[in-house]
Amino acid sequence: MFEAQRIKVKKFGPIDDIDIEIRNILLFVGPQASGKSTIAKLIFFFFHTRDVVIEYLYEKATSQQTEGKNLHKKLSKRFVEFFGPSFRQPEEEVEFTYKTDYFIKVNPDSNFNKYTNIIFSHQMWQDILSLEKEVLNNFRFQKQTG
Repeated sequence: MFEAQRIKVKKFGPIDDIDIEIRNILLFVGPQASGKSTIAKLIFFFFHTRDVVIEYLYEKATSQQTEGKNLHKKLSKRFVEFFGPSFRQPEEEVEFTYKTDYFIKVNPDSNFNKYTNIIFSHQMWQDILSLEKEVLNNFRFQKQTG
């Protein structure tokens, strides 16, 4: 059975409050500066997250230096690259649900809303940690036998 993906956006850019089920084809119609492009960029950002996770795991596995290798910081930086380093509204929140209990939330931190928080659902974070452990173990094994 197919589980629908969703994006929920509150107080982000021109968007006040919206909840959209992601389908194969989405058509946004509205006046200029109403948030159509913002929604499209948000969806692209969350689809692109997989690539950032893979890049993070590769860097972690191939580098002796693990200091500063933080997936949350990497995604936060990428979010700022997509949407700019502007100050955020305290009530701003974007949530993308990939499937049940598998989501990422983005909201401003409590430090004057200056930075961006990336929050993984518990299940998604556990799966990322498990994948990280598997990648690191396989890489070390290949390094020892190669």
